[in-house]
Amino acid sequence: MILLSAGAGFIAENEPNKRVARGHQPPSAELLLGSTRAGKDVFSQVLHGGRISLLVAFSAALITTVIAVCIGVSAGYFGGRVDEFLMALTNVVLVFPQLPLLIILAAFVGQV
Repeated sequence: MILLSAGAGFIAENEPNKRVARGHQPPSAELLLGSTRAGKDVFSQVLHGGRISLLVAFSAALITTVIAVCIGVSAGYFGGRVDEFLMALTNVVLVFPQLPLLIILAAFVGQV
């Protein structure tokens, strides 16, 4: 997907926001994934949309890596109470996304 999205300009023949066919065309040799109601090429939209999605994903990964390295280096350098505080903060952040799921599971388990 990364290679397809990176080469979207060369692979997709049509512009993603340009009307190229009648609406709701089925997949064919000209339109690999068909067309939307407005007659836009779905394959071209997927490839060009993949560029934006991958940019957001890699940017988020880079930002979180930089933050994690800064916290880890700070905890290792200062040690003691600073280390304990930063690791406690890290544990809270790691548990938080799973907390709503655990609450829902606990509600269902309690009903059985």
